[in-house]
Amino acid sequence: MFAYKEILMPQSKYSVKCPYAMTPKFIVVHNTANDASAESEVKYMESNNNATSFHYAVDNATVVKAIPENRNAFHAGDGVNGKGNRYGVADSDLTKRKKMRRSLSQTYLNSTVGIYHTSKNIKTFRENIVLTEHLIWAGIGF
Repeated sequence: MFAYKEILMPQSKYSVKCPYAMTPKFIVVHNTANDASAESEVKYMESNNNATSFHYAVDNATVVKAIPENRNAFHAGDGVNGKGNRYGVADSDLTKRKKMRRSLSQTYLNSTVGIYHTSKNIKTFRENIVLTEHLIWAGIGF
């Protein structure tokens, strides 16, 4: 199946990456088409001072939690006070371009199980779960 890891954001980065307390209402799914592993993606995010951030990175072998669900992340493209950024748990799916078809299926399966794991931990979130896509929050979605 897949491995689950936590490589949590250092609190010293909270002011840049996840400055606000949050009660999650959505899961915002991203497909980055990135060649990196989930672990590498999290480590890269944590190593820089860009505001861009996410709660989970998922590849075809691993789900990595980076930011607790009770903190916001900047991932939805809808601004500092946008609903996607302030109420959405970000799930960044990484798919290796060279093996896209096979990897994509496994990545989405891992993502689904990762989302289930998240929702099991947050009772009200599980009862009100809404899956959305990044492009919707950025204003260019369907």
